[in-house]
Order: sequence, then structure tokens, then C-alpha cells
Amino acid sequence: MIKENESWRDAQGRQEFDRRLAAIRRTELFANFSEPEQRTLAGHLIHAPFAAGDIITRQGAVAHWLYLIIQGEAKVLVDSPDGRLLVATLRDGAIFGEMGMLTGEARSATVVAVTSVDCYRLDKEGFAKILQQRPEVATEMTAIVEARNAQRSALLTRSGQAVVPGDLLSRIRNFFST
Repeated sequence: MIKENESWRDAQGRQEFDRRLAAIRRTELFANFSEPEQRTLAGHLIHAPFAAGDIITRQGAVAHWLYLIIQGEAKVLVDSPDGRLLVATLRDGAIFGEMGMLTGEARSATVVAVTSVDCYRLDKEGFAKILQQRPEVATEMTAIVEARNAQRSALLTRSGQAVVPGDLLSRIRNFFST
């Protein structure tokens, strides 16, 4: 029998925080953040597990957070005139939903859990604290996100879908009013 007391709960809380911090450090978007910035973000992560077959997020939905996959596999699907198009498969350490958190725009794809998926969700508030302290982070993140968008756009263009480019940095700054 395990006796749950205050020191046990404190140890569990520290262990969970360390797990969140490790997830932040494994992501390309946040790997170069300072230790205090990573800790701030880790404090805003919310555990979000999904079962195989669950729709994690739906194309067209409005949401202001991104997901970090800790363990599992998910597929990214885009609705097109020809049906659903598989855009990517995401695995441990991947992130998705960054555009929704960074710009407030509707989701551009549906993400479905292929296996059980253990995720964390990061909200806009946590990220906004970093942008207020260091606005140049928006510029750094824009380059990473634009590279991802270029890959997605190339795939969609090959499938005959029109892709509308936009000024991502301006949309991020406008959304966070920096």
C-alpha cells in the first residue's frame, strides 16, 4: 500500500514538472529558449491523452494552443475536393497546432490518433509571457513555422489545392499585440 502524504504529492508534482520541461526541451520551436523561458512554458502545459481513433483537433476549429506529442502516433489530414489527404504522420517529440496558438487562426488540418497518444497542450497565455519579455522570439519562430508550412504547401499544391501565402510574422505580432 502506498501512503500518499504531502511529501509524496510534492515529489509527484516535481516529477510531472520535470516531464513537462523535458517535453519543451525536445521541441524544435522551444529548444533555443532560455531555461527560465522553458520553465515558464512548462508551467502552462496541460496533460492531454488520446485513445487510438480519437480526433485530437479538427480542420476549421478555432483553438489557441499547440500540442506536444510525448508518446504515440497521429496522422495529419487535410480535407480537399478529392477527399481527405494525408499530409504527415507525427510521432514522439512532434508538435502540431502551432498556427492556432501563434495566430489564432482556425485549424488547417484534422489530426487523428493512430495509436494511444500522450500529449501536452500549451496555451496562448504561457507563450504570451515569453513574447512580452522577448519579442524577437516571434521572428525566430516564424522561420521554423514557415519552413513547415512550405513543406505542407508543396504537398497541397501537388494535389491541386491552392495555397495562399501570408505574412506570418505580422499575424503573430497582431495576435499577441506586440
